[in-house]
Amino acid sequence: MKKKSAPVDWKQRVADEVARYIETNDTLPWLRPWNINGIFPTNLQTKHEYRGINALLLGMYMGARSYDTPYFVTINGMRKLGGQFKDWEAAKDQGLPIVFWKMLPGTDKVTGEPKMIPLLRGWTVWNVAHIDGLELPPMPEPVVVADGVERMFDNYPNPPEFRHEPSAQAYYSPLFDRITLPMKEQFTSEIGYAETKAHEGVHSTGHSSRLKRFDDKSNPHEAYAREELVAEIGAAIMLQRLGLEPDMRRMSDYVRGWGAAIKGDPNMLIGAANRADKAVNMILGIEDVQIEQATEEVAA
Repeated sequence: MKKKSAPVDWKQRVADEVARYIETNDTLPWLRPWNINGIFPTNLQTKHEYRGINALLLGMYMGARSYDTPYFVTINGMRKLGGQFKDWEAAKDQGLPIVFWKMLPGTDKVTGEPKMIPLLRGWTVWNVAHIDGLELPPMPEPVVVADGVERMFDNYPNPPEFRHEPSAQAYYSPLFDRITLPMKEQFTSEIGYAETKAHEGVHSTGHSSRLKRFDDKSNPHEAYAREELVAEIGAAIMLQRLGLEPDMRRMSDYVRGWGAAIKGDPNMLIGAANRADKAVNMILGIEDVQIEQATEEVAA
């Protein structure tokens, strides 16, 4: 009798991919450009733009492998579109994991009431660079957003107070619901100012009047680390949504520290990427969707 293969631990696989990338490249994957001419990683068959952790994972490999197109497909999707691998032996190890939540009916353990329970499922996708016979949409002209920094909070509903003051600190205060930044002229670059403004803006979405990320008081140290990861990833997403590119320069010890933390706690990365996506959507006034909650037909 053929022995059953062990089920894939999709959370760990994703965390291992990101940790391996950090160790190999000595940089943070959320600082890579995630888009090509303004198009973020997208399923070619469904035209679904990947979100959250999937956008991060596919985006980092678009840069690392020098893909010049942001489109990906599963094997089933490739076949439905009439494509075939250029060279399966070369392509078989180039597939990348994506994950999504499948909602299953269940029962609340405390109340006994019916509830929907999320189950993490996964698929493997390939960039269309490995595939022949596919018709690709025309690529748009590169996005140029000269005033992205100034209009960052223009569509933020119920925004926090925002002010500049001569100081060496940038911070968000949940108590006063206020973002405080040093004066613009104190920053050494426009992108440094933009990153700091975006980082503190993402923090502000955790307020009790918005996405309520600060409600968990059980382990302050872990909660702080999780929130910093949300702000890191969220700031990178927001800059790229505005046509700006994050600064790739970071201290190597800081980078390696994130790699170890992510590998040791796969839930941290997936949760942070999804919360960061929601935060950016709120600030930029983008209609939010349930992150990668899809049927197998949509995901494939």
